[in-house]
Amino acid sequence: RDDRGDLAAALDAAASGGSMVSPPVDDLRAAAARFPWVESISVARDLPRMLSVTVEQAEPAAVAVAPRAEPMLVTASGRVLGPADERNPGLGWLRLDEDPPAPGGTLPGEPRAAAAFLAALPPAAAGRVRALRPADGGVLVADLRGGPELRLGRPERLAAKAAALGIVLDHLSDEEERAAAYIDLSVPERPALGGP
Repeated sequence: RDDRGDLAAALDAAASGGSMVSPPVDDLRAAAARFPWVESISVARDLPRMLSVTVEQAEPAAVAVAPRAEPMLVTASGRVLGPADERNPGLGWLRLDEDPPAPGGTLPGEPRAAAAFLAALPPAAAGRVRALRPADGGVLVADLRGGPELRLGRPERLAAKAAALGIVLDHLSDEEERAAAYIDLSVPERPALGGP
C-alpha cells in the first residue's frame, strides 16, 4: 500500500519504548490501529536484538455507497478502509442512507450486518449483489445484477443465508433466473423462488 513507509515508521517509533524482555506490544498495536488497512499484527522476538512485526492486511468485503459520498471499501466487520475504485471487482454493494464514516470508522448496525452477509457469499455471487439495504419491517433486501430481487428477511443467520444463495444460484438455469421476480432467503433451509 502507499502508506507502507508511514506504517513502518509508526511501528519503529512504537517499538523504541520497550525492550527484548518486555516488548511494547500494546504500543505497537495502538500504532498499527491508526491505519485502516491493518487487520492485525503479531510481534515476535528476532534474537539477539530485534523484534519482528508481521502485519496482516484487511480484506475488503463490500463497497458502501451513499447518495452524496464516494464509494468506500469496507471489511466484513464493517470497518471503512478507504475509497473504492475500478480495481475492486467482485464485491457486493451496500446502499447507505447516510455518508459512511471516515476510513478507520465502523458502519452502524444494519449496514455492518449486510457487509458480513456479502463477505460470506461465494465471490461470483457477491459480485452480483447491488443495493443491499434495510427495508420496511427491519428486513434486508437487495438487487441481483441480471436477476431477481433478493429478500433476506431479518439481519440474522446471514452466513446460512449466504450459503443458501450460493446453492440456489448454482442450481438455477439462466431461464429460471430471468423468469423469477425474487429469491427469498428469509428461512435459509427453505429458500423460495417467486414468480412475476
